[in-house]
Amino acid sequence: MQRYNYKELEAATGGFSLENLIGKGSHGCVYKATLRGGQVVAVKKVSTGLQLLEDLTKVENELQILSSLPRRCLHFVDLLGVAGDSPTEQRLVIMELMPNGTLHDVLHSGKSTLTSSPSQPRPLTWHRRAVIALEIAKAIDFLHQMRPPVVHRDIKSSNVLFDENWRPRVGDFGLAVRKKRAAADVNWAGGHDRSGGSSPAGTIGYLDPMYTSPAKLSTKNDVFSYGVLLLEMMSCRRAVDVEHEPAFLVEWARALMEQGRAAEICDPRIEPPDIDLFIRPVLDIASRCVSLKEHSRPSMKQVVAELKVVVNNVRFPLLSCFSSNGFFPWRRKRSSAAGKCAGVPATIRRSSKTGERVRRIICKNQEEEMGMVV
Repeated sequence: MQRYNYKELEAATGGFSLENLIGKGSHGCVYKATLRGGQVVAVKKVSTGLQLLEDLTKVENELQILSSLPRRCLHFVDLLGVAGDSPTEQRLVIMELMPNGTLHDVLHSGKSTLTSSPSQPRPLTWHRRAVIALEIAKAIDFLHQMRPPVVHRDIKSSNVLFDENWRPRVGDFGLAVRKKRAAADVNWAGGHDRSGGSSPAGTIGYLDPMYTSPAKLSTKNDVFSYGVLLLEMMSCRRAVDVEHEPAFLVEWARALMEQGRAAEICDPRIEPPDIDLFIRPVLDIASRCVSLKEHSRPSMKQVVAELKVVVNNVRFPLLSCFSSNGFFPWRRKRSSAAGKCAGVPATIRRSSKTGERVRRIICKNQEEEMGMVV
């Protein structure tokens, strides 16, 4: 892990000025810093309260977890280094800068996206929402597959950041927990850590209501939070919104699904997606994720597998009826002949006039979605 000079970082952030403040994490504020040579990074400054209390164990825990992740992994915001080891200096954590803000910005603040102009931002398409949801699910599954597993404990839209290519990355591991395995008191196969440890933590609205004590720590806590995030992406409604009744997104969505009005959950700003190809399967995933019975919640590996089907169906809606029978083999390799339409089934590329019309529709949809990697 690289050691940075505190004074240089202080100067690079303009003395940690408000002009360079780009966000707030679980343990401090995040600033934009331009280093010598032009490199632009994000600098998290540990809160004064933690520093005065000399309670840096949470920061060290975050650093340990981040250090255990593979470098340049496209699922997460990369840790670059640290600074501020002396008693007179506040601890700084240097991270890769995510220039396109957070998923929360895109959903709720009218922030421009890849296909938008700054003056006329457009809502995310259903396909892009499915792709983003899939990428986030892959990131969480990666954490849960580690040994011992990592429980993020703060999955939410403001902790999903976009890099320069608009790929979503999971960040802020300030509340993450990575427990040592103990055969006598840990049963990760069932999703539970019985070893005690950190007190329950998270963000209201995303926090698993079953996570009431250290003994209830579980990978399924993240699954619940992800389910809330999925509903947020579907509806473009905040996890907690006091201007609505009920205020909690999960309660509102659950009531609509029980009344057979699931389509009303979808973001009204754009044309609703296909019920069978998108609404039903995505809401089925979300409803199981936010189940009050932990054993009914899917693993993130299951979520990834189911969302892959949704992404393909939304990308190729005219062909989805064939894919379930294996009639059209899906090919995702790019070739010189296929050009931009590498995802178009080879059978369609070689077919007659009808196939050519379908191919043009698919190519047009793909061109609109350029920039987001599936």
